[in-house]
Amino acid sequence: MEKELSSSVHLELGMKKKRNSGQETEVSHGHVIPNSGITRAPRVIRDGKVAVIYQPNIGIGWYSVHKIEALLFAPEIVFMIEQKESGSKVHEYCCSMKYGSAVMAIMCHGLSINWVPVSEEFRIHEYDG
Repeated sequence: MEKELSSSVHLELGMKKKRNSGQETEVSHGHVIPNSGITRAPRVIRDGKVAVIYQPNIGIGWYSVHKIEALLFAPEIVFMIEQKESGSKVHEYCCSMKYGSAVMAIMCHGLSINWVPVSEEFRIHEYDG
């Protein structure tokens, strides 16, 4: 069954971190998918699920506007959301990574994370009203 959230999730696991609650978090490294030449972005994996960043609030889709896969899974942004950092801080990060022109400041406020099973395909479906 396909989840409503885009792209197939292929992972190469890397770094592991222990969380306070006893959960183990893994951060995958970017890698090239064999026989494709496609580079996959790093991802945060916890309890067999990958963190997918989305914008549930403002009618401007997080991924549908910028179409940058690295920002769909960015471990730095996942951790900012979990730490309840402001949207301004997320936008600063995006600008520092040279994504600034593709990411409007308003899109960075109120971002959420959806945890999708690692081997499950998903599609992002955004509706602007």
